[in-house]
Order: sequence, then C-alpha cells, then structure tokens
Amino acid sequence: MTPDGNTLTTRASKDMDGWKVIRKAVPKGDLWAITELSKLTGVSIDTLYRWMRPPSTAKKPKATGRRNPVDYIGQFLCALYVVRPEGAEEIFDAFDNLRAKLRARHGRAPKLRRTEIRNRLRQIGREANQMADAMSNEEL
Repeated sequence: MTPDGNTLTTRASKDMDGWKVIRKAVPKGDLWAITELSKLTGVSIDTLYRWMRPPSTAKKPKATGRRNPVDYIGQFLCALYVVRPEGAEEIFDAFDNLRAKLRARHGRAPKLRRTEIRNRLRQIGREANQMADAMSNEEL
C-alpha cells in the first residue's frame, strides 16, 4: 500500500510487453541488425531471438521466450513510480536526454534555428496557460 492509499502494482508486463517492443524495433528477419546487436551488446543471437518471443507464463508454460531488458526496466520504473514518482521522472528525463544525444550524434537531431525554437517554446507556453485556465475554470 502506498502512502496515498493506492495498491502497489509493480508489474510492467500488464502495461507493456517487452518482447513486442523489441520485435517491432528489430524485425525478426533483419539478420544484419540482430548480428550487429549481438556484437555491440555482448548478448548471444539466441538470447536476442528469445527476447523477441513471449516468455512463459502460468497460462503459457511452454512459451520459449524470456524476459528482456525492456521488461526489467519497465518493472523497475513501475515500482519506482509507486514508491517515488519524482525518482522515476528523473530516469525518464535521463532517457529523453540520451535519445537527444543519440539523435545528434547520428545526424537525426531536428534542425531548428534559434528563432524557431523560441517561437515554438512561446507557443507551448501559451498552450500551457490555456490549459491551466481551462482547468481553473472547471474547479469553480
């Protein structure tokens, strides 16, 4: 039970199937990508393929997949969010920063001029104010 009275739920599998995420990110037939991932991560090709299949459960004990890093990270974040939401937000922010760095490193960062960035930020600010105003009107 959490301090606010909610029941603890830490299983990410109800929210996300890691094997589906990995299968979508790396199609099963993309042998080059699977081989390169194996080399870069130090994980065997067999393990990568197992991560792309549903893991065994009580309902499907003969499934040949296994839990994968996406499942473990999801479970950890769900648990952390229950215990300390601001801590989970720190990790989400760190992954957002990593994604931005990877995009920049590999030439996929959005190319925006300073004026475009400033204008977009101002637009976002206006929209946030409108949303806050709408919420405050509902409370009356």
